Amino acid sequence: MATAKASDCEIILPVDLVAAKEFKPNAEHKTVDLEHIPAEGWELLDIGEKSIAQINAKLEECKTLVWNGPLGVFEMKPFDNATNKVAQKAAELTAAGKLTSVAGGGDFLWLPILFFRFALFVRLHEVIPFRRGYFYCIREDGRLQGRDAGNL
Repeated sequence: MATAKASDCEIILPVDLVAAKEFKPNAEHKTVDLEHIPAEGWELLDIGEKSIAQINAKLEECKTLVWNGPLGVFEMKPFDNATNKVAQKAAELTAAGKLTSVAGGGDFLWLPILFFRFALFVRLHEVIPFRRGYFYCIREDGRLQGRDAGNL
């Protein structure tokens, strides 16, 4: 956190989370603020609506989004909610020319699912199919390697 602050980089942390009784689709769940996370018998599987709103508001201010994986257990409903809502916002801003979006990292299987849900193939600027390797595509000046050379 200190390095981020020294670099004038804001890290957005969730303010609310979705806790579930079981790790399975449509499990009993509830949204809780950080101060009220259940001590036992619950798993944290997504971020809540307040956190989604916080991220989406920040996207309005950003010029570039580097996305390194889903926000919750994206493979299971309803714990795909945050990823879906933030992806939709990113897609809208990217389509409007207000945001450059770069996606990669994490378990690469989340990207095709996201693309098909929101037709993001035409809305993302770069898709780099490596777990951590895509960070090497960002130069020190913040521009994307290859993109400036016309390699889209």
